Amino acid sequence: MGSTELKESLPRGVLKHISETFGYKSYTWVGRVVSGKEKGDAKIIECASRIAAAYKASGFEEQKEKILKEYESNQTRKESGAFNCQRVL
Repeated sequence: MGSTELKESLPRGVLKHISETFGYKSYTWVGRVVSGKEKGDAKIIECASRIAAAYKASGFEEQKEKILKEYESNQTRKESGAFNCQRVL
């Protein structure tokens, strides 16, 4: 059975890919199946669950946040003048 948590755990764009794989035109309907709001092929839920697990195991979100924080820190230092690279003539 699907759930809202399952749907929210999927990376952006995956519902469209699942819809295309299973031959459905409406990824909105597939999203409702994955979230448990509609009944549908159990294989859709299985596929979504496997993709969500692979996505979580990849650590992508954690790595993304780490990378963004590094750039955020660099931007803060740049604005404070720590990276002032003006040429002195």
